[in-house]
Amino acid sequence: MKSKHISRRVLIALSTASVAAIALSACAGGEVSTPDDTSDALRIVMISNEQIDPFTHTVYAGAKAKAEELGVELDWQAPATPGLAEQTQTLQSVAASQPDAIFMGAADADGMIEPIRAVVDSGIPVYMYDTPVNDPDAYLGLVSSDNFAGGELAAAMMSELSEGGPVAYEGYGPGIASIDARFEGWSSALADLPQFEDLGALYSNADIAEITANVDALLRRAPDLAGIFACCTIDATGVTSQIESLGLQDQVTVIAFDAAPEQIEALKRGAVDALIVQNAWGMGETSVQALVDYLRDGIEPEKTTHLEYVVITPENVDDPDLQKYFYQTVDF
Repeated sequence: MKSKHISRRVLIALSTASVAAIALSACAGGEVSTPDDTSDALRIVMISNEQIDPFTHTVYAGAKAKAEELGVELDWQAPATPGLAEQTQTLQSVAASQPDAIFMGAADADGMIEPIRAVVDSGIPVYMYDTPVNDPDAYLGLVSSDNFAGGELAAAMMSELSEGGPVAYEGYGPGIASIDARFEGWSSALADLPQFEDLGALYSNADIAEITANVDALLRRAPDLAGIFACCTIDATGVTSQIESLGLQDQVTVIAFDAAPEQIEALKRGAVDALIVQNAWGMGETSVQALVDYLRDGIEPEKTTHLEYVVITPENVDDPDLQKYFYQTVDF
């Protein structure tokens, strides 16, 4: 059963997140400037594992804004369909065009190690955003969320918004470092919450039909299902749609990562109870700034930079200081 009460502790946490958003908004303000000397104009390429996720679009939008500010040429390349082989081919094609640098999120934490190493060995630095490979020596630096902490936060929000019972994780699939860490954080935190029965993980490979089948299977197994943690946009969309179609939004608490437009709308109509939102725009900005500092001034970036989360609920979804965290879609 859902509990609609949010404790003072969580409200304080949300207030802190709003303060962080205000500070970030202030830092992002001001007119766009162009370097005096554009003779050393750089070309940077962003590579993602897909073309449609609003999270990725928002990373690109942040990167593009920073590139325009710094007088850098920015391109975005992604395979038509996600996958290890497809992203490897995209990376090799981009590298053959000899950009000054690449930043990317890895489709596979192990499988992309050697392709990235080959590009770095050819003299092209590679910076990672969101999803790294499992070899820090293979890349220059990383900007991401602390995804283990994000999974823990999902469990904490479930504890705040649900009275207890069977809960489950719905995810894209194992092998992507950021998503794996969310599941690990969620599972670790649930172990300390005896009011919940952990039903484990179900995977969909970003297939809405599979997500729907997973929700139905959970409900057959546990008709009193109390909650689902959806790891990313596509899983949240599928879970929300099926829970709503069954009329169970008052029974099943849905906690989800990300803030795509359809997720914000679901939150407003009460089909999602809380969104754990990453600073996608900031990931794009940070990636471009780190590479420009490295290429122009020889400044080594931090190996790992973690950006903040905000938690968006029906109570604060209209807060103007949180709007910059909402994801968007752009042309590329």
